[in-house]
This record gives sequence, structure tokens and C-alpha cells, in this order.
Amino acid sequence: MRIFTIRDVMLLEAKPRQALPYQRLLLPVARAIKAYSVILNEFGKIGPVPEGMSATVVLRLKEYREQHAAIGARVLLLAERFQQERGYPPPYWELVRLAWQARHELAANRGET
Repeated sequence: MRIFTIRDVMLLEAKPRQALPYQRLLLPVARAIKAYSVILNEFGKIGPVPEGMSATVVLRLKEYREQHAAIGARVLLLAERFQQERGYPPPYWELVRLAWQARHELAANRGET
């Protein structure tokens, strides 16, 4: 059986052909960090932005990680509450339901639909 993950919830909820949003105000900073990485790469060093990764991808990855962490933290809280109320840890199908619930709660807090 395949284990359901937070990533799966995020992928199933994603709209087709719609890229993850990112903070456009941070784009100049991300581009500067990318330029710094390119310079380091020229000297054989490894920069903070991998070769081939654009500044917008860096910002989208940052957004993805933040959303993933927020959903994970919320699932942990919901699972603890479940265990306190019922006296046993949530089974797999309840964790799936809690992951969906956490994703929707956080989306509602951000004003998404």
C-alpha cells in the first residue's frame, strides 16, 4: 500500500498548469543570490543556488517548503488532539483526512479557495 503524504495532498489540490506563487518582492534578492552562486561556480565552489535553477524556482521552492512545513505542523496538532479525545493514535485513513483538513484550513487562512 502506498503511504499518503502531505506532498500528495498538495499535488492533488494543485491546479493544472498553475505554478506555485512566490513573493515577487524577493525576486531581486533571489537574483542577486543566484548571481553570487554563478560567480562561486566559476571558481569551482558551490553556491547557495544550484546550477540550472532560476531565481523564481528558488522562491517557489521556498514557498513549497513553507506550505509543507505548515501543513505538517498542523497535522501533528490535529493528530495529538485526535489521540487525546479517543485514547489511541489516529489510523492511516484518519491521518489522510487530517492532512486534507490541515491543507484546507491553511488555505482558508491565506484567503485561497
